[in-house]
Amino acid sequence: MDSAALLGDVTGVALFVVAADRGHFNWSLPLASAVATAVRVEFWTNEESQSWLHDWPELTIGGSTGSFRDTKKVIEIFTALSSSGETDEEGGKALEEHFEVEIQRQGVAETLEEAFSRISPAQEIQDRFLERLRGKDVSIVIYEQVWCSWVEALAEKAKVPALSFQPSYIDVFRHNAGVAPRTFQASFNFGPEGMVYTLAHCLRRHSPVPPGRRAVGAMLPSRWLRKPWPKNDEEKELHKWLEGGVSPPHPVVYCSLGSHMLSRVLSFGSLTSLVKGIFAAECRLLLVLSTAVSEVAHEDPEFKRLIDTNSVRLATWVNQPAVLSHRSTAVFLSHCGANSMHEALACGRPIVAMPFFDDQHYNAAALVDAGCAQRIAKHPVNAEEVTFAVKAMLSTEARSVATQLQEEIWAENGTTSALQLVADTLRAGVKISG
Repeated sequence: MDSAALLGDVTGVALFVVAADRGHFNWSLPLASAVATAVRVEFWTNEESQSWLHDWPELTIGGSTGSFRDTKKVIEIFTALSSSGETDEEGGKALEEHFEVEIQRQGVAETLEEAFSRISPAQEIQDRFLERLRGKDVSIVIYEQVWCSWVEALAEKAKVPALSFQPSYIDVFRHNAGVAPRTFQASFNFGPEGMVYTLAHCLRRHSPVPPGRRAVGAMLPSRWLRKPWPKNDEEKELHKWLEGGVSPPHPVVYCSLGSHMLSRVLSFGSLTSLVKGIFAAECRLLLVLSTAVSEVAHEDPEFKRLIDTNSVRLATWVNQPAVLSHRSTAVFLSHCGANSMHEALACGRPIVAMPFFDDQHYNAAALVDAGCAQRIAKHPVNAEEVTFAVKAMLSTEARSVATQLQEEIWAENGTTSALQLVADTLRAGVKISG
């Protein structure tokens, strides 16, 4: 059933309130696009995220939730500390010992309570949003649970149906694994009654959804399969490189770990070992680095010597679905964030897993258990371990499992399942998310 048929004769405006980084934002785009086939969609998001809507002309920006600058500083400290060690527990220990100290040292806030209080937007912004919620044309508000939980109380005050989505499964993972919540949490936070988790079933297979909550699979934009690529000179050069100059071209390992991870967690010695290990597996390497990290990396003589060859291509950003779906891309070396895992699985690509923090550890473990991922250590990176992992993921067995999960993730059709929940909420005319 298509989107318009699911939503029927619904009219008005659907407000989407989403903020923060890509990990907490991307789920909303395919859902909002589907909703926009029936009603007008209006986004309220932070200033830094508004440009992410440029490729989605059917979606409009209704208002700003302010700057995410201060919260981003807290996130950077949080992720760097949480990435200590090789397990979620080790990262948690470093966080408990140093989080407040680092927040104070870097001048972000005097206490954790003060730092977390800045997550909600300023009162005048909330007042403007409440006024918008009370508009007669507003049919529903859909919001992200981690950074936008403040929306719940306002929706209740305005008596507008609301539905919350949670892209992070970390509290459920920890609860089911017997890992204690962080000390700055009073308890595990499973969100309001009726909240919807957005995670593919294969990643949460061993961690049941908490009572009273729901889950849908990956929300993947179907436009991947229709969008022209390459579409500019830079992408044409990348496409040419992926096609290769030898017959058959060596398989490509696509490596994207997040620029803040490479600069804050991995040493350049580890980065060099990563490249050496991939070369030893007789593969080419597409490596995504931020401009700042790339400039510093080029100053390292050994790293510069390694990448001064056509077997390596550096990029500051790539169209990830297009790269993953290219026939030359054989393996994805990833930090195992949920968005990246969904995209890799949707393209049927095995994974060399290097998780850094939080749910990344559990996503990696689920795919290792399934047979389409091999985990490597990051402190430090060992070239021989990288070579072994890449070769294992080039095997027929790993590729077969990845293809099977590809079929599962598309059949799961998370966007349609989420759209059905939106339709149910609209028809009920009452708030079922809290």
